[in-house]
Amino acid sequence: MFILKFIMKFIKVLGSETAPSALASAVLLGMLMGFSPLLSLQGLIIVAILLFLCVNIAGFLFSWAIFKIIFIVCSSPLDAFGAGLLESESLNGLWTSLYHSVFYYTGFSNSLVLGGIVVSLILAVPIFLLALLGVRCYRKSLEPKILNSKLYKAIKASKAYALYRTLTSPLGGGDE
Repeated sequence: MFILKFIMKFIKVLGSETAPSALASAVLLGMLMGFSPLLSLQGLIIVAILLFLCVNIAGFLFSWAIFKIIFIVCSSPLDAFGAGLLESESLNGLWTSLYHSVFYYTGFSNSLVLGGIVVSLILAVPIFLLALLGVRCYRKSLEPKILNSKLYKAIKASKAYALYRTLTSPLGGGDE
């Protein structure tokens, strides 16, 4: 039930007045957090950015969960990629200097963490642009079709939906 409510909240946010860039930023930060350890330097930086910028929290949490699942599923290739980077002779000096600096707290000396960090940084711009495009396309073409569909109108008019709205609203009534 929690997951369904969470997805419904995210879909509601997609159609809200929230700026598409705020939603795309939330997806980007969720991806970066999903591919990074929570208790690390980059995790703290992501949380700081989340707190100080106009980013949609529901979008962040939803994308963090999705990208954490993707990270877990792709952990073997990410680990191999990170190990390849760590074992590269030409990068030995870089890893040594980073290890003796503040970058030690990123956990990059772990091959899985390094693979996740590098891949998420490579994908940062494409993910942001895809999320931005996705939000705009959803609002322009998909949302009106959903809102005008017979199924949506039937669900909205049902007694079960009214009961759901009553039970999930903080004041016991509809929030619309």
